Order: sequence, then C-alpha cells, then structure tokens
Amino acid sequence: GKLTLSLDGPEEVNDPLRGAGSFKRVVDAAEAAARHSVKTGFLTVLSAGNVQSRYIDFMLKFASNYKSDVTFQPVFQNRLRGQGKTLVDPFITDYREMLDYLIALKKKGANIGNSVAGLRHLKLWPDPAPLSCAGEFIFRRIDPRGNVMLCGVCPRPNIAGNCFQEDLRDLFLKTKPMTCDFCWCAERVEVNYFFKGNLNAVYNRLKRFFR
Repeated sequence: GKLTLSLDGPEEVNDPLRGAGSFKRVVDAAEAAARHSVKTGFLTVLSAGNVQSRYIDFMLKFASNYKSDVTFQPVFQNRLRGQGKTLVDPFITDYREMLDYLIALKKKGANIGNSVAGLRHLKLWPDPAPLSCAGEFIFRRIDPRGNVMLCGVCPRPNIAGNCFQEDLRDLFLKTKPMTCDFCWCAERVEVNYFFKGNLNAVYNRLKRFFR
C-alpha cells in the first residue's frame, strides 16, 4: 500500500484550488511519510489553473524527490463543460493537448502513474466512452449512510442495499455488473483496463507495484 496525496501544482497554483495552506500540509505529510519509509503517490487534477507544461513538469519533479509518481485525472464529471469560465474548468482543447503532452512524457519513461492506455481513455473526457467496470469482482463503495454500491460517482450508483440492515458479504455478492458511459476516476480506469487484460495497463500496474 501507499499514501496518496492530492497536489495540483506549486503553492500559487495549488492553494487557490485546494485551500490556503494545503500545499504546505502536503509537503509536511510527504516529509513525514519519507521519514517513516511510507511509500507515497501524488494525485493531480487537471484544471484551468494547471493545464500548462511548466506545472506538470513541477509536479513530476516534486514527486521524484520522494521516488513517487503522479496520477493525473480530469475534474469531476461535467465540469469541463464550463469551458474556462472558472478557475476549475479548462477549455477542452487545452485539456486534450495536455493529455497528449502526458502521453508523450509517459512514453519517454516519466514518473506518471497512469498507463498510456489510461491516458488515452481520459483524453476522451467529457465525451462518452463506455468502460466495463471491474467493481463487480474486486471493489465496492459504502457511503456515509451505509449504502453499498459499485461506484459513488456513476450517475447510476447501482445500490445493492444497506450494510446497516443486511450482511455486507451478501451485498457484495449481489451487486450487479455495470458499464458506465464514462469512467472518469484515473485509478478506477487503470484497474478496469488491468482487469480487461490490456497489456499496457497490466505492465504499468506491475511496474508500479514493484517500484
């Protein structure tokens, strides 16, 4: 296992998005993890505030100081439809150009957590790109109310029942398979491609595991 820390760029970029002081807190957490030999990884959400190569390069260099990689993903659901109107919403053209940049870096061996297959999938966002979900077999989500489902962000959450009222094992087994119109979560995308046997994703996952 490893500790995943969310960081979207240098302090002047990260803090307007994540909150004042959040950059320093992430640095403190990364330093503490390093002192205790805890593996870390970083998650960067691509937004209007950071879809520039210098910020991506900063994140990769920052993560390399901790022998870590960076996983990139788009902002939540349909926020990209905002088309640059807020600090969060990038233009789709800028976003997709950044994905091309990340794919090129990944092919050169950059410390990017996503596979090339996963990055190509995310490049299609926010347009529909159905992907079968491995959640049927290997993971579930439980919300604060105790509802058990495959995923908390799918428009059709596919709730199997409530673990406060039924046995969790039974709920896990009766959760039905599903295919989303789009899987936006980078880590889920990687797991789904891995489970489908995509060789690029399998190699990427094993390489990260044995780092």
